[in-house]
Amino acid sequence: TLPSKYEALFRNLIKFYEEKQYQTALSYADNILRDYPQHGDTMAMKALLTRYLKEQEINKHAYNMVKKALEYVNNKSFICWHVYGLMYKEDFKISQAITCFQNSLKFNPTNEIQAWRELSNVQIHSRDYKGAIESRRKLIELKPGIGAFWLGYAVAQHLSGNLTGAIQTIDKYMTALFEQSNKDSKNYKFEKSELLLYLAQMMYENGQYKECADSLLANTKFLADELSTLELLADCYIKLNQLDHAKKIALQLIKKNSEDYSYYGKYQLACGFNTSENRFLLDDSKSNNNQQEEVALKLFEMYTTSEDLKEFREKSPVLKMIILSLCPPYNNSNDERFKKELNSFVEPYFTKTIPSLFKTLKSIYQKQTCKIALIEQAMLERMNQEESNTTSNTSNTSTTTTNKDPTILLWIYVYLSQHYDAIHQYDKALEYVNRAIEHTPTLIELYMLKAKFYKHLFNTEQAALCMEQARLMDLSDRYLNTKATKYWTRHDEIEEEEKDSNLIPIEDGAIYHRNNVHDMQCLWFENECGDAHYRKGELSMAVRRYYYTVQHFMEMYEDQFDFHTYSIRKMTLRSYIEMMKYYDKLYSQYFYFH
Repeated sequence: TLPSKYEALFRNLIKFYEEKQYQTALSYADNILRDYPQHGDTMAMKALLTRYLKEQEINKHAYNMVKKALEYVNNKSFICWHVYGLMYKEDFKISQAITCFQNSLKFNPTNEIQAWRELSNVQIHSRDYKGAIESRRKLIELKPGIGAFWLGYAVAQHLSGNLTGAIQTIDKYMTALFEQSNKDSKNYKFEKSELLLYLAQMMYENGQYKECADSLLANTKFLADELSTLELLADCYIKLNQLDHAKKIALQLIKKNSEDYSYYGKYQLACGFNTSENRFLLDDSKSNNNQQEEVALKLFEMYTTSEDLKEFREKSPVLKMIILSLCPPYNNSNDERFKKELNSFVEPYFTKTIPSLFKTLKSIYQKQTCKIALIEQAMLERMNQEESNTTSNTSNTSTTTTNKDPTILLWIYVYLSQHYDAIHQYDKALEYVNRAIEHTPTLIELYMLKAKFYKHLFNTEQAALCMEQARLMDLSDRYLNTKATKYWTRHDEIEEEEKDSNLIPIEDGAIYHRNNVHDMQCLWFENECGDAHYRKGELSMAVRRYYYTVQHFMEMYEDQFDFHTYSIRKMTLRSYIEMMKYYDKLYSQYFYFH
């Protein structure tokens, strides 16, 4: 035990630590240890402060100081254990941190709130929801007037799957505490809206569809996020089979954003079609084709004749794509309706020079192979028509001749090259992309397409050279530098890859070095470099690159820690739950299993 003079110094040490004035706090620790070198609590605090102020190499020394401090107090100081836990938490050694915080509470007669809070956060981080529920329940017992403790308790119940308990906790909090503690807050409206939407979301997840819909309708004037409210309300009405109400809500959503596929899916369900929400494509690889064809034809008729959707059929590319996907034929028969819909759909892409036409139609190639021949036929007919127009315009010098946009023919060549690439006729793909280059040799995208076709032919050298040619046409384009880097690595040209990776710019025009690309957690870069080294037999370098990918994922996973308290404090509970679900699947990503 310290004399009263030094006890006052120790209290000041703690005060400056809490205010993050670490240098001042460290000077107080040194003053105490000068006269009482075996005071364990002060030594532990010095270890923590040293760790915050010094470089990483001091880390091991800081741990040794805490261990020595614990020896001085016979392992019975809650401050030493708490400091030990904080250090482990900072290094993301979660299981050790949990043990230390539990020991801190064991030797703390006053049930230190901060220790319970830290313990609950590391338990959530390690997905020990049962332990987190107990820790946060203890916080409510100690300080029932702090709203963040109630919210943290509800979130822990939600994450553990106890939705009923979480709903009851939020109800109690809103009834007993929220209004009186948050009424004067400048964020009151936002916080109330988020709480009500979070409560409604949990009701929906718990199967309480009527209660969810009633809650949303009763609190409409308090809900700031109108889009989320309508989406949840539509889902509730669909589950309750109140399809007329669901249809009205779905139409409101489509009016707000006619480019969202999921809203048309809700409209489909509201019209009584028992299909998955985002399925607009007939998959001709499935066995139950007759049943699918019948449903698809009914959907096609609904989308083309519905008065509700009349205003969107002309202006919404998404609705046009849905209609095209559902349009007959559903087998290898010829059907003029599809050609008519196709010509109507592609015309704006050609006249407005929108290069993403093939990406838009790509889903048809994947699931509706019976339509591929019709698309090819229609495109070839259009190409012949444009070529004949170009020829006649060239030979006819009359001023009355209407000169059509020559770029239409260019984009038809581009589409046909991508079409033949998709059906694995690479010679024809190269033929049409070369025609396009001859037509307009300054268009960068053409050289990128050519590189892609050579890649599909496993000619990595020509692919890299074509992509490099594209890169040299615009040296300031970050995307082109990235693609050139990737193509050189696939040709195992590490030196060229290093040269191009040094050219990836940032917004202020500075130039990144290779190490900065690593600092950006560029996963594809690490994997491509690892693959190149592996193919060249440089196994140690390959392992190093693959390990960088593992490190990046570990850092990403650790990044969630700050949000365990931030999201509750800022009342962004719905986003926090989505974030936790995302992190649970983080290691299932392609780049990790590459």
